[in-house]
Formats: sequence, structure tokens, C-alpha cells
Amino acid sequence: MATIEQFKGQMAGGGARANQFEVIIQSPIAGLDQNKMYLCTAASLPQSQVDAVTVAFRGREVHFPGDRRFQPWTVQFYNDTDFAIRDVFEKWSNALQQYETTNATTRPGTLAGTLQVFQLDRSGNRIKQYEFVNAFPSLVGGIELRYDATNQIEVFQVDFVYDYFKVYDASGGNAAQTAASVVRNLGGNI
Repeated sequence: MATIEQFKGQMAGGGARANQFEVIIQSPIAGLDQNKMYLCTAASLPQSQVDAVTVAFRGREVHFPGDRRFQPWTVQFYNDTDFAIRDVFEKWSNALQQYETTNATTRPGTLAGTLQVFQLDRSGNRIKQYEFVNAFPSLVGGIELRYDATNQIEVFQVDFVYDYFKVYDASGGNAAQTAASVVRNLGGNI
């Protein structure tokens, strides 16, 4: 039977904390001061999902790995009185497809950005990194205005779609490349 001390001994670094993170957004739209990223109040480490292909065989279902799907990445920001962060996302969204017309960009690749989220340890060191490639905002969320919303700062959400993400460990090594070498060593192909 495990003891409390054995359990605590397995919690390296005191455990990863959800409130220790950093977000960097490299937007193709000018005006996004990286210092404003401190106003990012919530983000997430991305979900990794490989769908299953189900095939019937003699009355049984057999499963094979299917295609990977990437879910939108959601970030939440505090809104300051100059609307600096929100303005960038609204301009970015408008560049993708204009608000007042149905005109849209004919070169969507030029409007993609790179997003990064870092898990930090309790000393502020980066211990895990996710980089979202060819990302753009698919949703710039609304801000609810209410008379009874006292002692609150406005927040809004931005959802990003992206082609894929890369995973890096604390040393900066690409976790996907490490996984590929493991599969090759097992005789598989990646």
C-alpha cells in the first residue's frame, strides 16, 4: 500500500500548475504587443485525437488508427480600455473576410500566424511548449455588457483553427521526432 510520502515523492516539482503558463501570438496583423499577452487569462494545452477506423471481421469490430483531428484552440483575454488586443483580432478576422461585404482574401496563407503556449514551472521556467502552425482566428467572442457586472473586468474569447501543432519538451526537443524514432526502433514506419 502506498503512503502519502511515497505519493508526494512521485510529484516531481510539486506538480504542474494550471495557472503557470505563457502565450505568444505572432499575428500577421500589426499592433499585437507581446507585453499585452499578460492579459491572457486562460488558455489550454491542446487535445490530441486520432480517430479509429472500425472494420467488421466475422462478427467482431476491429479498430485501426485513423486520421488525426485538431480541435480549435481557445484563448481568453482581459479587455483593457484601449481595446488593443481585441482590435488586432477584429482586424485579423476582417482581413480573412470583410465584415461589410462577402469579400475574402485570395491568399489565405499570408494571413496565418504562429501561436505558442508554454507550461511553466513554479520558477517561471518553460517546461513544455506547443506551437500551432498556420493558425487564424475563427471566432472573436462577444463581450457581455451588464449594469450589475460590478468589480469585474471584461473578458473575451478567441478560437483559433490551425493545420497542426508541434510539441517540444523542456530542452527544446521536438517530441514528435522523438516518437518517430521510437516507432522506427520498433520496426514501424512514420
